[in-house]
Amino acid sequence: MPTFVWGEVSNAQGERRTARIKTANGYSLTVFGSLAVVDYLLQHNHDGGSYTPSQLMGADLITRLPNSGELQLI
Repeated sequence: MPTFVWGEVSNAQGERRTARIKTANGYSLTVFGSLAVVDYLLQHNHDGGSYTPSQLMGADLITRLPNSGELQLI
């Protein structure tokens, strides 16, 4: 069963941005994402430290995982 993610942000001027994406179910998405990061680290020599997945792999990582669609900005 897929997961549907929706998010909205607004600034002090009241401007809003909304995004949504369809992904694999949460458990599968966690496995796919974890394995993608491990695979990346095994193939690349990277400086140590703390990174978010998007800092390490790019902001579009979720769209590259199995059963994920494109991020839609509405």
